[in-house]
Amino acid sequence: QFTDSIEGHFIAELCKGDCALVIDNFETPLRQDTAACEAFVQQLLGVAGVWVVTCIQGSEVPAGVQWAEPVKLFKLSDESARALFCEVSRNPAHATDPCLGRLLTYMDGVPHAIQLLAAQADGEETLDVLEERWRSEKTQLLQRGGDHTRDTDIEAAYKFAIENPKLRGDPMKFARLLACLPFGIAEVDLPMLFDGESPSRAIKLLKAAALVYVEAGRLRMLAPLREYIVRKAPASSAEVLPAWKFYARLAARNERYDGARGFQGTFGLLNEYPNAFWAVELAIEEGAPEGISGAIAFG
Repeated sequence: QFTDSIEGHFIAELCKGDCALVIDNFETPLRQDTAACEAFVQQLLGVAGVWVVTCIQGSEVPAGVQWAEPVKLFKLSDESARALFCEVSRNPAHATDPCLGRLLTYMDGVPHAIQLLAAQADGEETLDVLEERWRSEKTQLLQRGGDHTRDTDIEAAYKFAIENPKLRGDPMKFARLLACLPFGIAEVDLPMLFDGESPSRAIKLLKAAALVYVEAGRLRMLAPLREYIVRKAPASSAEVLPAWKFYARLAARNERYDGARGFQGTFGLLNEYPNAFWAVELAIEEGAPEGISGAIAFG
């Protein structure tokens, strides 16, 4: 936080000539004092010849400024993910290791996760031990060093993200539910699965926080974040129940829900197989009869 004297020196330096000012991790002060951050950015832009670039998690930006088109990050392709992993692990031979493909699937194309995973592979000839560690440690494995900052520990980054005060209530309730489902939720099925007061508002806030995205008409969550929420902030039985009943019914009846017409016709479980499988596994774990009927349908 700037004192008057420091702020004055800072502005004076900016006035000396054209420059670009990059503010990283701007979501932290923006969450703590939105009005002050917006006033600060407007003050910066009052200095001639200054370009301001902010790096923010999510899509929420300071108001009162006409921002340029944002540069958005997307999941890495398999080729780029492999290249990044080998660059950080400093072992080109890892590119052909049979374990790498599976490990990258768990990372879901997230550059931060891939970097932190690859840091654990530095000095390793093969990746079989790393894959075994992932199975037992999950996102606890995604760190380097010992300072546990959001840059060096993905769980610290995720903890900060889900503790956003704006996400309390329905948004986090929906996030916990979505984390359970390996194939996300079709937007048309949302009324059947989530009984929050305002699903649209909850989803909008989660999108703005970059915790949820839409892909081919489905609400999705990146795999490492799903793993973290399931372990650290799991959904309650009551929160999971509507989705479990829905997908267990799909599995048992081999039907597809179609809006107001209800369950209609055979769909072969093709478009909901991962979620239906999740529901049947959960039913078997709980000893529920849906586990038997679902397993028969799969057979």
